Amino acid sequence: MDDPQHKTKDTVWSEFHRIQVAFHPGGAPVDVAREMRDTVVDLMTHDELKPAAGVEALEKLRLMVDRDRWMAEDSGSDKEPEFQWLLDAVMGFRHKDARAVQDNTARPDLDKEVYGIEQHLGFNGPPLDVRLLLGSAAARAEDHARRLRNAAAIDALERGRADFVAAAGEWVNNPPALRKARNGIEARSLPPGSSRR
Repeated sequence: MDDPQHKTKDTVWSEFHRIQVAFHPGGAPVDVAREMRDTVVDLMTHDELKPAAGVEALEKLRLMVDRDRWMAEDSGSDKEPEFQWLLDAVMGFRHKDARAVQDNTARPDLDKEVYGIEQHLGFNGPPLDVRLLLGSAAARAEDHARRLRNAAAIDALERGRADFVAAAGEWVNNPPALRKARNGIEARSLPPGSSRR
């Protein structure tokens, strides 16, 4: 789940096929594993685990402001951090944008805000993508909803793990009948590693 790459998806499919073989002809362990596999693949397909576009940029700005504040405190200065104004402007715009989305009114002018901030920064400002910093309240709301779905899916996987262990234990203790022996005595599957004598 921490590595939503193509190879991880292949690993999930491979493990599911191993479960199908180990718990032939199927039943509860395979059914639980199938649900878990589908959840993981669905999350990867919909990029649930990728961070929102502006998260890293905003964190970088906050770190710059915090670092300036700590340095000022260490030197005994009460000088405001150099880019506190920028953080305030970004958060103010984000608040207005979120309010506009909530009230279903026109969004504030992003281009005007970006231009004003870039003019204030000048050519020697930090290498920050102002448009990315300001972002979109609608995109943030969508990202929040995706993260809630992601959290619910991870909870489902945790429950699925416990369900799988219980189902596998039940399967091992009461394996399904695989075929009838020639003399009419029912042949039953055996747990992995055991042999019939």
